[in-house]
Amino acid sequence: MARKEYGLKEVIFADGVYQNWMYSICEGSVEIYSGYGTPAEKLLTTLQKGQYFGEIGMIAETSRTATAVAAEKNVILEQIGSDDLVDYLKNHPENL
Repeated sequence: MARKEYGLKEVIFADGVYQNWMYSICEGSVEIYSGYGTPAEKLLTTLQKGQYFGEIGMIAETSRTATAVAAEKNVILEQIGSDDLVDYLKNHPENL
C-alpha cells in the first residue's frame, strides 16, 4: 500500500487502462466520469473521504470502465494492490 497525492483535475486513472490496484480516499474528493474529455463527458458520481473505488477492475482483472479525477487541489489516496487487499480488509473490516 502506498499513499499518493493528486492535484485539482489530475487524472487518477483513465477509462480503458488496466491497473492492478484500487484506492481509498484519505483526504479530499474524487469525481468519476464516463467519456471524460469528450463531448459526451458525464459526471457519474463524486466520492468523499472514507470511500473507495477501483476495486472492480482490480478484482476482475479488467480495464477501467470510467475515469477518476481529483476534485480538489490536495487529494490524498491510499493505493491498495491486489496483494495488499487481504491486509487492507483486516484493518478495515467495515469495507467488506
